[in-house]
Amino acid sequence: MRVPLWSMLQTGWVLVDGALVFASYIVATYLRFGAFPAENFGAVMSDLPWLTAAAALSFALLGSYSLDQRDHFLAASKAGLGVAFTSILAAALAFWLRSFSFPRGVILIAFPIHLMAAVLWHRAMVSFARRRLQPRRTLIAGLDAAAIHMLRKVWDASKSGFRVVAACPPGAVSALGRRDLEGVDAVFIGPNCSRGEHGTIMRAAQAAGTDVYLVPGLEEVFILSAQGCQIDDLPLLRLRPLGLTPPQLLVKRVFDVILGGALFLLLMLPMGGIAALVAATSRGPVLIRQTRVGTGDGRFTLFKFRTMVQDAEDGCGPVLSRAHDPRVTPLGRHLRALRLDELPQLLNVLRGDMGLVGPRPERPEFVDQFQEMLSDYHLRRLMPPGIMGLAQLAGHYGTLPQDKLRYDLFYIRNWSLWLDIRIILQTLRFVAAGGAEHGLPSSGEVPGDLEKFLRGAGVPADTARG
Repeated sequence: MRVPLWSMLQTGWVLVDGALVFASYIVATYLRFGAFPAENFGAVMSDLPWLTAAAALSFALLGSYSLDQRDHFLAASKAGLGVAFTSILAAALAFWLRSFSFPRGVILIAFPIHLMAAVLWHRAMVSFARRRLQPRRTLIAGLDAAAIHMLRKVWDASKSGFRVVAACPPGAVSALGRRDLEGVDAVFIGPNCSRGEHGTIMRAAQAAGTDVYLVPGLEEVFILSAQGCQIDDLPLLRLRPLGLTPPQLLVKRVFDVILGGALFLLLMLPMGGIAALVAATSRGPVLIRQTRVGTGDGRFTLFKFRTMVQDAEDGCGPVLSRAHDPRVTPLGRHLRALRLDELPQLLNVLRGDMGLVGPRPERPEFVDQFQEMLSDYHLRRLMPPGIMGLAQLAGHYGTLPQDKLRYDLFYIRNWSLWLDIRIILQTLRFVAAGGAEHGLPSSGEVPGDLEKFLRGAGVPADTARG
């Protein structure tokens, strides 16, 4: 019954959102004119469905309709941003299209009405979903020391939406069957499970109606966008080479120049304010310049607002930033949380060093380290680097390099202009939420109940602290 309930909730959520847009603009029209102008009734009624659809699309792109949300503030932030997008679209249409029937005064009045209604409604839906939809009962298949990193991510049911109820040691994975999975809603496959064990779990999960989750490797990332084909009666999957074609690179570059230039002009005043705050709160230059590795093995100079104390690397050399890094200034901690320290990189975009979206460019010293650790690390440099990206959205400063690499390779393999737009919108959502959605990584402490669970599964709990 879980899937129909989720579907009904999301359908109802969208329908009520549409009704709220409709009601907000009708009420705003009455408030503006004291009555509904009869001569405008037909035109307004023909415009409202389009505006309603635009609002629902904005909410969907911002992730508002996810029933996995656990934070009321984030739900309210997404709703507010969706309402803002809808109002900006309405104002633009009213300015450019004479056939669009809403006066700007009506749009201004409708904004606070729609904002209040949408925020209250989205918060109420998140509260209902949290009470009605219980955490998904989860089995960890192949639980060993290598799987503990994955287990820690899903252990807190209040954040993940999963409740781990059972574990299967590596030696018993091949014996899993339908009956073993009938009492769980999801199975997480440990990273050390073989390809044959993957097949065993997937067949059992298919028979039991259970979802399967696994950490993707390079093979899975490639297969995600494989093209089906055949030779005679032989079914095949075609895996094209990783990277963008010349026409795709041209489209991406034109998009980056147009939007990057507009953002630079729009954000000049805020960047000036940030520069003044950096200069007033700590000693040292406002901007820092670092050598980064771009496409291929190319080098370029990257610009950032300084977020660390002056001469932070004296005596230690280049080291990766970590959670609660003592070198980071109080202001720098906030700038990093909101990614505002990266705004000067719009200059790098206009110069052609970077794009708006892409894998994060690293310093040469770290690239050498990562290439020794990860055999596929060089593949991320097939794409121009970017200010924003999947790895930056999904992770934080303490996310493991191999996890960031998976996001980068997924982005490169599935690139489209629409994907870039979605990442930009998700980044705006992140900033609007004040960075709360992607907090700092945990301190490394293992909860007592997790230690007890690991002991029962025969895995030393102290391996989770590493």
